Amino acid sequence: MSSPAQAISLGVFRGVVTLHTALLVVQPVIVGRFLSGEFTMLAAHRTTASFIMVAALLQILASIALWRPGRRAKWPMAAAVAMLAIEVTQMVGGYSRALGLHLPLGVALVAGGIGFAIWAWLPHPEPTPRKADRGKMSVAGAR
Repeated sequence: MSSPAQAISLGVFRGVVTLHTALLVVQPVIVGRFLSGEFTMLAAHRTTASFIMVAALLQILASIALWRPGRRAKWPMAAAVAMLAIEVTQMVGGYSRALGLHLPLGVALVAGGIGFAIWAWLPHPEPTPRKADRGKMSVAGAR
């Protein structure tokens, strides 16, 4: 059975991943409106990109909490760091108007974000106990 800290870390992780993914999904809608002639949407696209960066940093912190105190998988932390690196590259490509880089990375980020969010909300096995806790359980069980 998971501890309250483990349950909280999973809940926070799911919430942050969902927020991050929602921001990623809204970006193509905003830029589509810009391309349709609503030129003020470019500023909204830029602002949303800044919020995505903040959400990506929060996602890394939530992934660390999921892994360390949460005793869950380590790979989401690496995936969150990779997503942030891609997002920084994406932002640089956007500001420099390198659309050949910016657009494919945007598609990849939306797809990756959706996949990450789906994984976050799937049922997960119980966290593995620490080695010190395993010894206590076996001693307690022997008494």
